[in-house]
Amino acid sequence: MKKLNKLADLCWEGLTLQHVTHREIIIPYMWFTFTAILFEFFLAILICVSSFFFIIYDFLPNFEYFIAAGIVFFLLILHITIYITLLKKRKFTFPKKKPLIY
Repeated sequence: MKKLNKLADLCWEGLTLQHVTHREIIIPYMWFTFTAILFEFFLAILICVSSFFFIIYDFLPNFEYFIAAGIVFFLLILHITIYITLLKKRKFTFPKKKPLIY
């Protein structure tokens, strides 16, 4: 069980970039996480709208629909927590840019 907890801690440290301070890695990762959140919001809205239509027309979707909806909402929660952790961390220091000398 300790090995599984250590693996989970290492995974979380990797997802939240705890040991990375390089600007050229952090900024694109934050943009990727932000766009993933936007896409998952879009998918969540599609799931809600389709569920509304399923209720109106008395249609029962497949089991795979419910599995996919659960995965989308789980990933949405995961990405939001990762993004909040990245924004709260903000203790990383960016190296100063070198002046351009010709």
